[in-house]
Amino acid sequence: MQKKQSTKSGAKRIARIALFTALTAACAQISIPLPGGVPITLQTLAVMLAAAILRWDGVFVLAAYLFLGLVGVPVLSNFGSTANLFSPTGGFLVGFLPMAAVIAAISKFSDLHAAEKEQPLAGEETEADEKREKERKRREQLRIFIVTCIASFVGTVVCYAFGTAWFIGLNAFRGTEKTVAYALSACVVPFIVPDLLKIALASYLTSVVCTRLKNLLK
Repeated sequence: MQKKQSTKSGAKRIARIALFTALTAACAQISIPLPGGVPITLQTLAVMLAAAILRWDGVFVLAAYLFLGLVGVPVLSNFGSTANLFSPTGGFLVGFLPMAAVIAAISKFSDLHAAEKEQPLAGEETEADEKREKERKRREQLRIFIVTCIASFVGTVVCYAFGTAWFIGLNAFRGTEKTVAYALSACVVPFIVPDLLKIALASYLTSVVCTRLKNLLK
């Protein structure tokens, strides 16, 4: 019986990873090209959702997504693949891995801290108990929203730093040196406002999924 449950749990886990990998690939195709070479896409939204909802499995999602692009499957933005990863802006794609790891780590730490404080109701539920349970869920949803905002913001900064360093380093290697100011103006500044909006949306969606669809994540 235990073996069957373990097999079922493993199958559900693989299915969730596959689903979010497909979601990331689909979101990558929704893009707005910019002069700097890095398009505004929804794949960063998918990265935030995968890491915040699936926690450490979200890192596997990004590893699978980048591996598919590396071997030539056109899952990256504008149906790109290997060439995108080895371009000057490829660091922003590879940066999704540490970004997802940071989001997962902060979210998981918050989960463990919240679990220590949680006190489940015992015995038959009264009307007052139901009200307390609704209030607990409301506070839990707010906690997840705030934690996901913070985690996604920190993760995005990590991705910016990784991508900027890659951009400067690869251009220097090719003999076309770019300043930090140029890299930031071309590859970071145009994305700040869109990414802040994506952080807010990802945080809201994560708070809803993790409180209302909690059983599907087990």
